[in-house]
Amino acid sequence: MGLDLLEVSKERKLEQDMADARRQITSQFQKLAKDLEHQVEIQFYEFDKQVYGEIEQMIADARKQNENAIASSNIWMKKLLEIRAAFNETLAKISSFSL
Repeated sequence: MGLDLLEVSKERKLEQDMADARRQITSQFQKLAKDLEHQVEIQFYEFDKQVYGEIEQMIADARKQNENAIASSNIWMKKLLEIRAAFNETLAKISSFSL
């Protein structure tokens, strides 16, 4: 009877140790999973930041080119109007000589 109690006590101790080990392993896996999840989130954030930064730069460059094209077009339009005015003036002078 004493040996049976000793065996039961050893079995309970072993079961308790195994339960503790399972809890510890589960806890470690959960910690690893959270660490991996955090690392993935950081990598996604860095990727998004890089990609969107490049896209923003491309948009800014395109906007600048468009602004430059508009400014250049305005300069050429102004010159064209000046030439047209000079041409009309010349035509008016020629017309006044023929009369």
